[in-house]
Amino acid sequence: MKDGVSRARRQARPTSLRLDELCPRCSNRQLCIVARVTEHPEVSTSTGSPLKAEVKAFGIGEYVVRQGEPRTSLPVVCRGLVIVAMLTEAGDEVALQACGLGEFVGLTDWLRGQETYSISGRALIEATVAFVKPEDLFDHAQMNREMLTALLEQIGFQTHALEHRLGWQTVLDAPGRVVHSLLDLVRQLGVTGEKDVALPIKLTRTIIAEFAGLRRETVSRVLTQLQRKRLIRQHDRHIVIPSLSRLRKALRRAVDSS
Repeated sequence: MKDGVSRARRQARPTSLRLDELCPRCSNRQLCIVARVTEHPEVSTSTGSPLKAEVKAFGIGEYVVRQGEPRTSLPVVCRGLVIVAMLTEAGDEVALQACGLGEFVGLTDWLRGQETYSISGRALIEATVAFVKPEDLFDHAQMNREMLTALLEQIGFQTHALEHRLGWQTVLDAPGRVVHSLLDLVRQLGVTGEKDVALPIKLTRTIIAEFAGLRRETVSRVLTQLQRKRLIRQHDRHIVIPSLSRLRKALRRAVDSS
C-alpha cells in the first residue's frame, strides 16, 4: 500500500475541460442531473449563465475529499469510481459506499448543511470529478420542474443505495459480503454482459476488505473458496466472473441462510 499512499498524497490535476465540453461525451448524461442541467438551454438561459464547476482528475488512491476538510462544493463523479469512507475512533477507514457516474460525494453533508466533510472520498480507479457549487446546482434545477424532480430522485437513489448496502452488511456472513461487494462493483462500473464478466480494475485484498467491511485474511480465504466453486477467476489481481447469474444465486443462498 505504500505506493497507493504516496499517490494519494499527490495533488489532483485540474483539467482544461468545462462541463459543457465534458457532459456531452458522458455515457451517463441521461441520468446525471449535472449533465442534464448543463445541456438544458432553458435552464442555463433563465439563470443568466451556465452551470460552472472546477473539474479535476485523480489517480488511483488519490483523495477527492478528506474527512474534516471545509466543504465548499459538491463533488460529482464524471468518470471512474470513488470509495466513500469514514474514520473510526481508532483511526481506521471504514468504507460506506462507492460513488459512480453522476453520483455525489458527501451528499449527506450537503443536505445537513455540514461545514466540513464527515467522510473521505478516494479514487478506486482513475477518476474525473466536477466540483459544483451546490447552491448553483439547486438554483439551476429549481428553474425547471423536471430538473428539480431529477435532482430529488438522484438524492433518493443514493440514500437508498447506502441504506441497502449497510443493511445487507448486517445480515450477511463473510462470503455473502464479498459476493455482494463484487456484484455492487459490477453495477457501479457499468460492466455489461452475463458470461466471463471482467472487472476492469485491479482489486487488492485491501480494497475488497474495505469495501466489504472485513479483514484482508478473511477476504483471501473467501476469494479462494469462490475460485474453487468456479464463481470467480483471478489473475494478477484482476477478477473475472464466469457467470453473473450463478454469482447472484450464491448471494441469494447467503441471504436465505443468514
